[in-house]
Amino acid sequence: MSNSEATVHLTKIAAAKRQLDTAIRLFFAHDDELSIHTLVAAAFRIIRDLIEKRGTDFEAEVLRAGLYAMAKQYRAGTLSENVSKDLKESGLLSLFETIADDDDPSRIWITRGKAESRGWPSGPANFLKHADRHPNALLAASDINNEDFLIGACIAYLELMPTSSPEIMAFIALWAVEHDHALDAHAPVRKLADRLASLKKDKRYRACAEWVRQMKN
Repeated sequence: MSNSEATVHLTKIAAAKRQLDTAIRLFFAHDDELSIHTLVAAAFRIIRDLIEKRGTDFEAEVLRAGLYAMAKQYRAGTLSENVSKDLKESGLLSLFETIADDDDPSRIWITRGKAESRGWPSGPANFLKHADRHPNALLAASDINNEDFLIGACIAYLELMPTSSPEIMAFIALWAVEHDHALDAHAPVRKLADRLASLKKDKRYRACAEWVRQMKN
């Protein structure tokens, strides 16, 4: 490389964003699941470590945000009927009502043992990363759940960064529609979610990919 050529430097969070965005585009294209999983795992490791550098328990933050959002949706009446029914039958309804009445989610305490810490990235991600231990091990295809892995990575990214990418916004809209989850987002994303809800499931991924392309042009 000549001296006149500029050198591009990437921050770790920028690198994680590129990996996550690429994984989402591959997901929308129904591309190779192992490649998607590996990319999400790489992004997840960076995001997790950056969150923990702030002195925050990564998994606890994700669980806390999920509990708080679910409690608020229950109070607003926007939680799906199935989830509301399961919540009532679980015996945890009074707890969720208490959480919903509190405007400070940081007061939700999540306690876990050491064996439960650093639970992400997943077992399949470690399988795909290492060959020095158990080189003849096998991975069951059913162990790979890229949808859950991606939504966790997207939520974690938004814990760090105030702005998102078209890929992350599109995936969150898709996840919200497919899981009957109320979406708290700005107008373009809500509009996408409304369109996805009107489409058959097999058409939604293509619609997301097209929306991402339009947002980037």
